Amino acid sequence: MNNKFKIYRAIITVVSVIMVLHINSTLSKSSSELDNVEVLTINQDGLQGSEYLRNKELKKELLGNIQLNKGLTIKEYEKDIRNFLSFYLDEQAYFGNSTREQIEKEAEKLLEKPENKTVSDLNLDISKIIAHTNDGHTSTLLGIGENFLPIKIKIINGDYYIINTTKKYEKLLYSKVTKIGNTTTEKITKKLRNYISAENNYFKTHIMEDNLLLYSDILLRENIIKDNKIRLTLEINNKKVEETVDLIKLPDISIYKYYYEGTSFSQISTGKSDIIKNSFTNSHNLKFTKNLPFYFYKINDNLIIKYNSSYDDNNNKLNEMLTSINNTLNINKLKNIVIDLRYNSGGQVNHIRNLEYALLRWEITNPELNIKILTGNASFSAGTMIIDEIKRNFKNVEIIGEYTGGPSTWTTSANRDMIFLGKSKLFIYSSDWMYRYDYNYKDVLHCSNLNKGDGTTWIPDIFIENQIQDYAVGNDKIMNYALRDEGNNSLIDKIKEIFR
Repeated sequence: MNNKFKIYRAIITVVSVIMVLHINSTLSKSSSELDNVEVLTINQDGLQGSEYLRNKELKKELLGNIQLNKGLTIKEYEKDIRNFLSFYLDEQAYFGNSTREQIEKEAEKLLEKPENKTVSDLNLDISKIIAHTNDGHTSTLLGIGENFLPIKIKIINGDYYIINTTKKYEKLLYSKVTKIGNTTTEKITKKLRNYISAENNYFKTHIMEDNLLLYSDILLRENIIKDNKIRLTLEINNKKVEETVDLIKLPDISIYKYYYEGTSFSQISTGKSDIIKNSFTNSHNLKFTKNLPFYFYKINDNLIIKYNSSYDDNNNKLNEMLTSINNTLNINKLKNIVIDLRYNSGGQVNHIRNLEYALLRWEITNPELNIKILTGNASFSAGTMIIDEIKRNFKNVEIIGEYTGGPSTWTTSANRDMIFLGKSKLFIYSSDWMYRYDYNYKDVLHCSNLNKGDGTTWIPDIFIENQIQDYAVGNDKIMNYALRDEGNNSLIDKIKEIFR
């Protein structure tokens, strides 16, 4: 490690520990806890851990704003870069394809040119450093920007399609985009991947769709767009069409303290405006699912479990859903259980364990049950860890859909502590442990390498990708295939049927 960084890191660690203790001791007394803070780790579990909080009212207090267009002095930029490096090397558990030394070198490169930087520049500069780790649990604040585009992009087989728009641009819905400005979509994908930390390009695609392609900041930085007017080259009915769309301004990002009055439970996090959510008109057709963490329904002899998140919330408890399944369905009469993980980007390990244990009980009563797992590029973390559990412990398992965003031989976990940089007011997420799926003591026949490949993704048994036409009419080909009636394929039985 560079001696200059060693000395600075030792000093800043001592100072910051004192500062963290002071912040925590005054958290409920001051409305400006973040003023004059250089660096801080903030625990994201501050509102959890006690049953009696359920009956108390959650309150919030505005602590400040992240101003992305704010200019940083050379001293402020250098301070946040050094603080990021010092704390990140302590907090981040897994460096993937990188090393601690490479992360330090990348930070040193940034310190060679600290002039004329904004908060947005710093956010993206740190993103490029973190991207070297190839760990999908660590990032800067990717889902923020000064402006947003009035279109949302869906990437299908590498091509860009407009899947959602504001009312003004509804005529562009489901068009294919071949260029933004003068840059082809293929080149845009290559440029934007450099800012994303992920185990594979499938999860990078998911992050691009949800974040980077929605905001103007990274597109301006990479000279893909020049100003607030964006020229799109589209392909409509096999004809080349050019359209210009206007960016929409966003307010600064608010930083809130959420707390329960009269208790020591509190948490600091960012809050987003509802402008984006309220601006788009086709949000109901973006996904083939309801906006719930999980739910179930039955079609003929198929039980479908839409497992969109591995978290409970105030209105949805997994154990209550499993009890409802037991009380309302005769498991012995089911042929298939379809578990839809396409939108599950993670959650709690004990959550997926509870679902797995329910599946094991059901298989005991009905050994002929088939389990069909639906996957997509948003399947990640706990959303892919459960695939490993099912493949190892069940007999009749079929994976249908797309390659997963999460790897098939390991996962990391989101660190519960965020790093807060005081000069820019930016937040950094890291990971705190890594879990490998070890088959040395398991039956490897149940987890074929055909599904694991090189370990960076789950490879489906049947690859199906919904096309833009499917989104337009609400046709879910992946689910349709899972629910297909295979019937009796015996040739002898079919011949017998003819003579009956």
